[in-house]
Amino acid sequence: MEKHENKLKKKLLVVAAVLIQVCLGTVYAFSVFVNPLRETMGWSLNQVSLAFTICLASFTIFMNVAGRLQDRKGPRLTATIGGLLLGCGLIWAGLTRSLLGFYLAYGVMAGAGIGFGYVAPISTLVQWFPERKALMSGLGVFGFGAGPLVLAPTATYLIGLYGVNRTLTLVGAIFLLVVSGSAQLLSLPRPISAQKVAGGEAEQPIWQTGRFWRLWLYFLVGAGAGLMVISQAAPLAQELAGLSVVEAASIVGLLALTNGLGRLLWGYVADKYGYDRTLALIFALFTLDLLVVLQLAANRWLLSIGLLTAAFCFGGILALMPALTSKYFGDARLGRNYALVFSAYGVAGVLGPMLISMVFTHTGSYMAALWFYGLASLVAWLSFRPFQTMRLAAGKQFKS
Repeated sequence: MEKHENKLKKKLLVVAAVLIQVCLGTVYAFSVFVNPLRETMGWSLNQVSLAFTICLASFTIFMNVAGRLQDRKGPRLTATIGGLLLGCGLIWAGLTRSLLGFYLAYGVMAGAGIGFGYVAPISTLVQWFPERKALMSGLGVFGFGAGPLVLAPTATYLIGLYGVNRTLTLVGAIFLLVVSGSAQLLSLPRPISAQKVAGGEAEQPIWQTGRFWRLWLYFLVGAGAGLMVISQAAPLAQELAGLSVVEAASIVGLLALTNGLGRLLWGYVADKYGYDRTLALIFALFTLDLLVVLQLAANRWLLSIGLLTAAFCFGGILALMPALTSKYFGDARLGRNYALVFSAYGVAGVLGPMLISMVFTHTGSYMAALWFYGLASLVAWLSFRPFQTMRLAAGKQFKS
């Protein structure tokens, strides 16, 4: 009877975690609100777009705060706070008529909600399924990536019926209920007190260790390469293969699907064949793709293979990082530890577009950016050392 209840609990937990991530991931569907906000509120493109930038910054900052809270109080409280902040932020964004109010509502408050909610589902899945860490973390980030696919058409339809302000308010109310409600199903497989490390506190923070910076740099390179290709896929397609705007858009539409599949399939591969081999294989494919395939992409088919391969590998990076953080730094402080590792994604998201813009401004081409990330992937692959050589001594943990 107890075994049956435990299986049911795991299934409900998976559903709850994915639902939370789908709601949080809708931040990347912000583009559907841009033009309606410009038309309704009279704001410029730059003014509206700044709200998205503030949201991502708030997401990254508050994720670290949430990670520390989760390690003390558990995922249920953290995710509940995330749902309240996200929902109330979107409701406020729909009600306010001032630009500053919109920045505070959508940018700061909703962004903080995403930060509080993001770590809880992923770390919970990883701890409940220790034999399938990578697949479960891949499932979590898959939900986050699927968010735009759900919200974009739904929000577009609602905006046509009710306008952008009422749509934001309605979406906020739904997210408040779904995220906060699903959060009540989150729990850890053992009490937080049972996760405390024997022997007291750790010898040093994880950010003072070489293995942390190695993992952080792997994330920086992998996320940078993936974000570069995904964010510039349409202009890359037009420049490299001479595709029309419509043809380029058709390829871009497949990137989200391929990226999502990568999060699941690479997670499965990593659990079966080892995280170390899988991470090395991802960087090998990134290298081949950026330095060979996309350099020779003179037709639609070769270009499609190159772009989809990059999106597929990027999904693997996102799936492996939570699992690797758990494996090599333990679960007792997984929330704060992964928040530190995830900061590499935030840096890649800021520096990547700046680098691409500078390269295109000075050269009029994206080829140099491909070379940069291709060579960075090559260095990551060649310098790779199996993490087995870095195994923690029994019972040893790190703090942040």
